[in-house]
Amino acid sequence: QSKDVLSASQGTQINGNFYANFDTTQGSVALWYTPEYATGASGVTGLHYLWYVSSNYYLAYDYTNSRYEQKIGSQTQTVASTLVAGTTYGLITRWDTQNVIQGTNYADLSINDSQNFGITTQPTVSAPASTIYIGTDGTTAADGIIEGLTVYRRVLYDGANGINAGNGDEVATIKLTGGTDPTLTTGSWDVVFALP
Repeated sequence: QSKDVLSASQGTQINGNFYANFDTTQGSVALWYTPEYATGASGVTGLHYLWYVSSNYYLAYDYTNSRYEQKIGSQTQTVASTLVAGTTYGLITRWDTQNVIQGTNYADLSINDSQNFGITTQPTVSAPASTIYIGTDGTTAADGIIEGLTVYRRVLYDGANGINAGNGDEVATIKLTGGTDPTLTTGSWDVVFALP
């Protein structure tokens, strides 16, 4: 069956590794994901990409190992998690390649407002690829529905970590509003790409 392949350009270079549609130095990507297949589904293996900016920046679900895998600046973080087909998950990737965002960690993957901090080695920043993808890496599809995908140029605030923009705990509030546009919680400050 045919899969949708959504892509966009990296956009104009603003400064260094900051391009119009993505800043690889620091930021957040919020989205809602409803998988077509459950963990352990027959014949479903490998990485299924939710967003892919380059081989050094992506979020995928690894059906072979029953976990999410995110890569930030060539550093990989995995988070064990099972998927139930047809269930919607609120996912937020947050990273800062220059400063830790919690303890000794440069990244976080929030799953339904459960924080999973990781990546203790400082990531090496590189530019986004000329084409960035949603729901695929250009080849392998995520096999599910992705909604409300919003890319920020700042680390969203979880009540203790990130950049406090005066919205309170943005990570928790995005989850509480369930399936809506994340900017209803955060406002549009520092949004560089949105696919609601």
